[in-house]
Amino acid sequence: PSGSADLCVGGGGRMERNNKPEEEHGGKMSARHLLFPRSTRFVIMGMICNVLLIELFTQLWWTFSCRWPRTENGFTRIAVVADPQLTDRSSYGFARSGVALWAVRLLCDTYLTRAFSLVRSLRPEAVVFMGDLMDGARAYGPDEFWSEYARFRSIARLREGTPEMHVAGNHDIGLGHSFCVSCAQRFVDNISPLSY
Repeated sequence: PSGSADLCVGGGGRMERNNKPEEEHGGKMSARHLLFPRSTRFVIMGMICNVLLIELFTQLWWTFSCRWPRTENGFTRIAVVADPQLTDRSSYGFARSGVALWAVRLLCDTYLTRAFSLVRSLRPEAVVFMGDLMDGARAYGPDEFWSEYARFRSIARLREGTPEMHVAGNHDIGLGHSFCVSCAQRFVDNISPLSY
């Protein structure tokens, strides 16, 4: 038979159909077939659907289904935020500058912004930050600290008047041999006491 398929003898004398897409293009495969064969296109479409499901629909589901428990005696609603670790030039070795750093920051900032929109929607009476506000805070000089802290505050927006408490983490002030006295003082002066 002629055309894009012919018959050939397979292993064990079995007849199989052998598709030859290159014959459709004068003996050459198109760039589309070389770069994105059918199986790759299915994988890419699956990944896109997965991202949409996780990033959009799951976030919306948890936003609308997350509620405080009901009690008869009343209670204080406290949201606990653990290790937001705002990404920066020290977070990933491949993203120290340029487009890679921009892309990582954009992705992580978007994720944290969604998380804090959920916190705001729950209307907590107080928020406790469990440290590690910024990934590389203890290595920052004064200018970088203020720039990154302003970035953090623009993402971690709470409802006006919501009290917040902070516990310093190892990324904020160090721990053990990496403890930074000046970082601890900066944390106390600008953010919160080290403990309550």
